[in-house]
Amino acid sequence: MAVVVGLSSIGLVSAQDEATLITLNGDSAEVAGTGAAVEGSIITISEAGTYTLSGTLNDGQVLVNAPEDAEVSLILNGVTISSSTSAPIYAQSAAAVTVILAEGSENSLSDAATYVYASAEEDEPDAALFSNVDLTIEGSGSLTVAANYTDGISTGDDLIISGSPVITVNAVDDTIRGNDSIDISGGVFALNSTEGDGLKSSNEEASLILINGGSYVINAGDDGVQSDFDFTMNAGELVITAVGDGIHSEYNLTINDGSINILNSEEGIEGGFIVINDGEIHIVSTDDGINVSEQIGRAHV
Repeated sequence: MAVVVGLSSIGLVSAQDEATLITLNGDSAEVAGTGAAVEGSIITISEAGTYTLSGTLNDGQVLVNAPEDAEVSLILNGVTISSSTSAPIYAQSAAAVTVILAEGSENSLSDAATYVYASAEEDEPDAALFSNVDLTIEGSGSLTVAANYTDGISTGDDLIISGSPVITVNAVDDTIRGNDSIDISGGVFALNSTEGDGLKSSNEEASLILINGGSYVINAGDDGVQSDFDFTMNAGELVITAVGDGIHSEYNLTINDGSINILNSEEGIEGGFIVINDGEIHIVSTDDGINVSEQIGRAHV
């Protein structure tokens, strides 16, 4: 028994202890470990592994350009990163990227109002935290995003948010966007969009927004929650002020539980097939409170 305890103690090495350390120093950075390199104010991560970042980068970028089978974790432990030309964090290539907000840490990202691309054919990245691959955000720290170009947090694939992060996004367009899906199980969110949506999933072939918990205050220039396919809420608290719809889904819109308070909207809740099994819902709208669209055209309460 004593031997087992001893081996367990030896094996308890945290991801942060094993990580490559990246210290941001204003206009450059220092790397202690492998898998990352610095050129000017660009930090390029080229290998699988865990990387802990701290400090301030005044005008630069953390670029993940790793092999397609590489799992990359970024621990943000008190970082401030801004860019005058692009996205502060850009996951260009990897199998998947995880952003961990270290406990008690305060982190902030601010992007350019106009992006500079290598050629006229390019249009990515286009968000302050942008990923071409599956993106997970977890932890219990805070992240504040100032998205001056278009979107705040965006991935071309699936987005998962878990743990208890505190996330604030102020964006010109969409605040949080997962092209294929958004799956959130917890956290505190303050999402403000000037022209776009709060939570958005927009793959026209199949997309999903799944809310299993969390507290959300959404002020949207268009829809509060917008999904091209399905929306499901099992728990959590949504407070939405929207110029467009409060919650909009083209196909299945299911509310199993939770609290929804739509303070302003054109149409409060709109979907092709609406199922409300439980929960507390308050709606203020200038048009329909609950509207079944023509896609499927059925509601069950």
